[in-house]
Amino acid sequence: MRGAERIGGRGDLLFENWLLMILRLLQGVAWPTRGARSWWVLIAGLLVIFAWQRSIRRAARHNDDSYKVIASTGLNLDANFFFYLRHMGLGPMTAVPAPQCDSRQEAERILREAPQSIVMDQGSTFRSGDRGRLFLFYVDLWHRGERCDSRAPRVQPANVAAFTLALWLVWAGFWWIRRPLLGAIVLALIGSNPLQLYAAYHQANVFSWPITGMLLLLGLNLPLFDPVSRKSKAPIVIAVASGVAITFIRSVRAEASAIAGALLIVYALMPGAKLWMRAATIAGLFVAMSLSSEQYTKYFDREHERASLLLATRGGAPYHGPIEPYHEFWHPMWCGLGDFDTKYGYKWDDLEAYRYAVSQTNKRPDFQREINPNEWMQSIAHDQAGHHPLFTSESPGYHAALREKVLRDIGQDPKWYADIVWKRFKRVMEQTTPVSFAAGELTLRFSSGLWGYFALLCGVFFALRRDLFALKLLLFSAPLSATALMVYSGGGTPLYTTAHLFAVALFAHEVLRAAAEFVCSMPSARERAQG
Repeated sequence: MRGAERIGGRGDLLFENWLLMILRLLQGVAWPTRGARSWWVLIAGLLVIFAWQRSIRRAARHNDDSYKVIASTGLNLDANFFFYLRHMGLGPMTAVPAPQCDSRQEAERILREAPQSIVMDQGSTFRSGDRGRLFLFYVDLWHRGERCDSRAPRVQPANVAAFTLALWLVWAGFWWIRRPLLGAIVLALIGSNPLQLYAAYHQANVFSWPITGMLLLLGLNLPLFDPVSRKSKAPIVIAVASGVAITFIRSVRAEASAIAGALLIVYALMPGAKLWMRAATIAGLFVAMSLSSEQYTKYFDREHERASLLLATRGGAPYHGPIEPYHEFWHPMWCGLGDFDTKYGYKWDDLEAYRYAVSQTNKRPDFQREINPNEWMQSIAHDQAGHHPLFTSESPGYHAALREKVLRDIGQDPKWYADIVWKRFKRVMEQTTPVSFAAGELTLRFSSGLWGYFALLCGVFFALRRDLFALKLLLFSAPLSATALMVYSGGGTPLYTTAHLFAVALFAHEVLRAAAEFVCSMPSARERAQG
């Protein structure tokens, strides 16, 4: 019996020693330290993320469209315009009917023999902004090489590459600030988000880019969440890079521009930075956004003019109508009030906006065009061949009429508008994606209408505790709710919210840290025996 007791005692001691070693390891990675960073941890994390997401991408069961955005169309006929961009560097141009084969010779033949078949826009593909989406198809070309048919390129490879890069950047950011455990929990939840998995890996659209863009910017800026050296110019460099990144991401999905608000919080609250450094970093962000946006617009205008000139010299019909550099604002703002309006006639319906605006613009004495408010494409065209019809939203004074009504109604009845915003807020709080974990064919989901409120409570808790790091992390994804709060809360737009996932990650991290601290403070079995 004594031998058995000794064996059992040794087994208990061995188990407890192993448990303490694991908990002390957790304790070491849960808190930031000033020790050397392990490159093996970084590299191992990058490899695990790649293998993990690859297993998810290959699992057919994750092709689940239960959580998706249906409020907008996203991509229109963008893929049709990649043919001339690839073979002749011209854009936007496409042929109707489609080219017979995928080659430069075919592109030149159409220009030579049938220039009248070439159009510079189809539907609202480029006139309404988001012109950067065309470059996403290059990733499919690089991925598939000669197997890529530029008459029908795929956008999914760009979505996958951008999302993977974003996850890598976030991991690298947490590794840099010595919080790999928190980073692992955040990535496990964000990388399992059902909306993002469907949008990035299966949906032939660009609805994954708001979350992808947020993660890219988070990864870039995580080094500024912790104290920075007063002599370092890294904050300004990171701010400039973030401004350029926002400009490109915004050209794919306009929601990304709202992340600039989160960056302002990060830069204004940089620990260890002097006031002039914070001001310079904020200025660097806005200067970079302004200059890169200006260059972006000039580039596309220059390319449009080059294509127009070539098409005109060949006898075609170039497009000379209006072009918006980014997505229009007042049209969706007007329609969006229809999510809860029962008083002033708003409705999430393009035709309703057309009818109202045209009824106002037709009253103007200088209005000489007859616009049919029941059609979004008019019989009038921007070219003599009729290839590029006038959109109703392009009629003179259209957006001004919508803006005037929206601002007038809000100004005269702020209580009505406040009620709409409150209902939108509740929808954002209650209509979230589930807290999930996915790996291969495995899927674990915890759905609740309270996750948004949980995130709110976590925010209050960290504010009372004055934990600026946790607050900044929690608030970083908050701008993804801006569309649902400010424009329209239907059609799945609240599902972009990811603040609850960060809240759960921060909460789990706190629990693990407290558990490790408590257990490690307890005397071991050997110490109890000696005491």
